[in-house]
Amino acid sequence: DPPPTKATLRQPRGRHRPLRFRRMLVRSGTVATRGATIAFAVRGATAGIPVLLIAPGGMRSSIGMWRAQPWDAWSRLGDEDFTVVAMDQRNAGDSSGPVDAAAGWDAFAEDQIAVLDHLGIGRCLLIGQCIGPSYIFRLLRHSPERFSGALMLQPIGVAEHTTEAGGWEGTNAASTRDWFGAWAQEMCSAGRATDAELQRLHGAMFESGTEEFVFSASREEVSAVQTPLLVTAGHGRRPPSSRSCS
Repeated sequence: DPPPTKATLRQPRGRHRPLRFRRMLVRSGTVATRGATIAFAVRGATAGIPVLLIAPGGMRSSIGMWRAQPWDAWSRLGDEDFTVVAMDQRNAGDSSGPVDAAAGWDAFAEDQIAVLDHLGIGRCLLIGQCIGPSYIFRLLRHSPERFSGALMLQPIGVAEHTTEAGGWEGTNAASTRDWFGAWAQEMCSAGRATDAELQRLHGAMFESGTEEFVFSASREEVSAVQTPLLVTAGHGRRPPSSRSCS
């Protein structure tokens, strides 16, 4: 498929404000979808090649998480060539919404599509890190025609130890339970969800039968993807190297 063409980006509807981020002009706003309010930001050329960023951070995946990464896609993609869209996932950062265990990964995919629709972006590139590639694989199942390629940085997944420093016994599944559990405790403490709702969400997203690969898609579903992908390997307990190599 050809890369997305440069096209004029429609101004976001609703609340949005210009702000400065590392000497970059950023437009930010929110979009309402499926009972959720999703926060996003846009920077770069208004007629650039559109790129949607899906940040690391597990269930706390949000724009600010890019700042601590070795390659900060939010600030490093060229302003002259790209229209860069970043977002806080549902119930992370400034985004909020119901915990939808029945929809699971699909609820997040629909939030992501809603941001693109809100901005008038019909087709774009994807960049995701950590949990980002799992979100991307669900997007590529949900709306493959909307995406011309994806860069996947350090994807997560359940795996046995291979070459990572520090090693572990069996699989690294406990690591996923740990970072999901920390976020879930915050949600409960804030009264934003019940423990039962969060347990159901964990089961739908991380214990659905695809957890032995990338959580949101099985090995067979990933192998059927036709969209060009570039994968960079993780090298730790949360982004195991064997998952990237697979």
